[in-house]
Amino acid sequence: MGFYFNGTDTREVVSRNFNSIRKLFGLNSQKLAELMEPLARIPYQKVRRLAAGERDITAEELNALYELLAVPPATFTFPWSLQDKQSSKIRVLLHEAHLSKNPIFDHLGTPLYPYEISGKGNWLPAQLVGEALTNSACLFELDRERRIGRPEYMRGALAEKLQTRIREYTESIFPTEQYEEAFKTLYSHYQANTDGSLTINNVSQFLECLSHALLEYMRKEATLSFYSQLEKNTQNSLFFRCYYDQSFSRAYSHWTHDDSGTLFQLVNYVGHSNLDITMRINASISTMDSAPGQITLIAKERNADHVIGSVTIPFNYGKWFTCTKPTEIKMSGIIGKDAPLDTDMVTVWEGDLWEELYGERPGYGERLSLRRFPYLYPTFIE
Repeated sequence: MGFYFNGTDTREVVSRNFNSIRKLFGLNSQKLAELMEPLARIPYQKVRRLAAGERDITAEELNALYELLAVPPATFTFPWSLQDKQSSKIRVLLHEAHLSKNPIFDHLGTPLYPYEISGKGNWLPAQLVGEALTNSACLFELDRERRIGRPEYMRGALAEKLQTRIREYTESIFPTEQYEEAFKTLYSHYQANTDGSLTINNVSQFLECLSHALLEYMRKEATLSFYSQLEKNTQNSLFFRCYYDQSFSRAYSHWTHDDSGTLFQLVNYVGHSNLDITMRINASISTMDSAPGQITLIAKERNADHVIGSVTIPFNYGKWFTCTKPTEIKMSGIIGKDAPLDTDMVTVWEGDLWEELYGERPGYGERLSLRRFPYLYPTFIE
């Protein structure tokens, strides 16, 4: 087998890693064999002998385990579970001081972004589980919980890692600086008078500033929906259906970017502008990322039909959600719509902007619902 391993050592490494992963998912050998049945015809007896270290693991089994649990094959074959093992040939020091720097594992890490997992309904969880379980620091942390007699904490520790990764991924795709700059420009150009009114000398310029701030807020709303769906997919994935506790909810940590103030500022700007503003959102039904959409704002004098200004700005919805290939994301508002023969553009929404921002008037003591623009929420197309 080479300098580091002989046949016995290899089987023991695989057996220990296999059992650690099996226990992490809360599965006994019988249940694991049942779950693997649709993917590969591996009888319970073979799974039991693998767990006992009586046979080698096969490529078919490694592939089935990866598809089922998103645990990369390398996780089963490297000696991350041998901290307390005195082997005659394995001399890898696995002290806690070295957890973050172990090239044996860390170079195997999968990409942060979920562009390689699809077709399972849990593409992001699969990607994140795969990443966590090829990272030495994470593996050692999980195994440390097992060694000190707290195997039930393994699931909580991994759930926390996954939750952190979901939040980091969502933060990474949202352009925070661009969002803040759009609102900074609006606030600096149009400050409310003492009576709350706005002085607008150039309607088109006001609509330009307002449209860019509005577009960034729409993107934030769509990204929050994206984040919520990732959480739901993770909780509903096979990984968490295997659990018998509430590990994920204990590790729960929202990605949030803004409080209600921004929405109310938009409501105030539109309401105090002394304008009736209509918004129209057009988008392409094409799946091409390069196909732009448009947001148009049309302003009329309050309670009049005379148009006194308008602005149209483009946006590229496909670029709001990057690194998700081959999973396709579509805007909810275009699902089921057919474009005219001479164009692939459809009107996603059109109506009064103030009413759309404000929503239904709440009763006394109730808060406004803060979620807006559901037609811009992403839909995952497997």
